[in-house]
Amino acid sequence: MERDEVDKLMNDGNFCIAPWVHIQNTPEGVPQPCCIFKPNIIDGHTPRKLNDAFHGKEWGELRQRFLRGEQVKECDTCYNKEWLSKNDEKDLNTSTLLENISFREHLNDMWREDAVELINNPEIRDIDLAISNKCNYACIDCGVDRSSMWHAEEYDLDKIIPRVGAHVASFARTIKPDTGEPLIDSFEYADVDWSRVRTLRCIGGEPMIDKRYQEILGRIEIDKAHIIIVSNGSVPPTKSWTEVLDRAEKVLLMFSIDGIGELGEYVRYGLKMKRFTRNLQKWAEYIANHRNPESKFRYHYVAHAMNMLDIQNTYEYLLQFERLKENCGHFDLSFLHRPEYLNSAYFPDKTKEWILNRIKGELYEDRVRLHFSTNEYNPDHIDNFFKFSDFIESRRYTMPDDIVEVYERLMEDHVTERRSHVST
Repeated sequence: MERDEVDKLMNDGNFCIAPWVHIQNTPEGVPQPCCIFKPNIIDGHTPRKLNDAFHGKEWGELRQRFLRGEQVKECDTCYNKEWLSKNDEKDLNTSTLLENISFREHLNDMWREDAVELINNPEIRDIDLAISNKCNYACIDCGVDRSSMWHAEEYDLDKIIPRVGAHVASFARTIKPDTGEPLIDSFEYADVDWSRVRTLRCIGGEPMIDKRYQEILGRIEIDKAHIIIVSNGSVPPTKSWTEVLDRAEKVLLMFSIDGIGELGEYVRYGLKMKRFTRNLQKWAEYIANHRNPESKFRYHYVAHAMNMLDIQNTYEYLLQFERLKENCGHFDLSFLHRPEYLNSAYFPDKTKEWILNRIKGELYEDRVRLHFSTNEYNPDHIDNFFKFSDFIESRRYTMPDDIVEVYERLMEDHVTERRSHVST
């Protein structure tokens, strides 16, 4: 294809260059076109090497769909985000967001200059890498597919509410049957020409505790590469990490945080706030002094049934780190969709009203209101929320007061709402 044909494709609103340049490796060794493409185009139970998948039949067919101008249904997450961005600017484009663009738009912008070469000769240059589920946290919204710490609880919980075969992390992942081992590993399937990789996203598990990520970083031409690391903040900038990242062309660190204090430590089980604060200060200082002034750090908050009241508190806590470097420390907020019992959009209307009154005037009030409008009260999901919450408390430790408050209010409104449904 020639440049004018490629430019026309790139501007049509449906096209995504991902199948020509990008791939995601999962801990199970099952490649995906990207982290939010769903459902996958290959069997989710059969590991496959990255190159075999990328140059295989399924990826070829996906490329043809984009070349025909098709709006690919599996890409609805990106298309929907773009629609919302254009039609709900007040709700979605707050000044605190780093960028409110879809992953499709992000990749198209990143690879626009090389698009002609890539469309004529597809090549893996951009990777989401999750080589294992090795992690030192067991977050509420996660599962054994991304955290080895979940293994002791995952399959006991499955006896109470559906876990195996169910979605976690919104729609991105599905829990697989028990392998008998906590650790899931796919390092051997990550077979690419690392010298050609220009963007590497280390997403784990927790990549900072798996030294093989450093080994892979040593294989790429890191002075020409953008390195993105998604981390829980449990590891400080050790010499082994900084020696590698010092050489990177550009670094972006994304720290996950879903609440602070006792609530934060409960929903991100393994988090220690004092350690997190200390480490975050050190990483912020490191990025502020990185050789590339465009290197950045940012935060990601996933709002779910247990932490809807702590968004503003967390945002204000993180402000202390912003002053170190201009255009850093941005706060990204997303809402958990699945598992449904942790999706607050299924709360009774009275509970939603109570939460909105509690957060009235806060920065993200409109975003919460918009999320609440996406679904209606579902008593089955709320029943499962209580089963899930009771199980977690019985296996870990006593629920913090801030979560108990939501739990009790939800129980009260759930009982009332259910009675009214029965009477009608």
